[in-house]
Amino acid sequence: LDHSWVGDVSLSLTSPAGTTVPLIQNVLGGNNDGNNFCQTILDDASSFSIQNATPEIAPFSGVFAPAEPQSSFAGQSASGTWTLTASDAVQTDSGSVRAFGVDVYGYSCTP
Repeated sequence: LDHSWVGDVSLSLTSPAGTTVPLIQNVLGGNNDGNNFCQTILDDASSFSIQNATPEIAPFSGVFAPAEPQSSFAGQSASGTWTLTASDAVQTDSGSVRAFGVDVYGYSCTP
């Protein structure tokens, strides 16, 4: 995700069942002027929350815990349309989502 002030950015993921989980919510309470999320992985198992990432480590690469646990999706089917919602809290700058993926673990398909 390209953005000139990641503190303005909020991302949420909605499952096919309609459950929405906030992944990133205005990092550092909006006081993060770092640029870009680059190959950023959000994993509940990480001990470092993306919410606490400081501008000095930008672009934000590596594995971080999301704003809220993705375990809220547990027990739901992975089949169907997953929706990423991105928003920018400030109109004077802009950004773009260049790529995004969802890896689902622990899911088995039944024919």
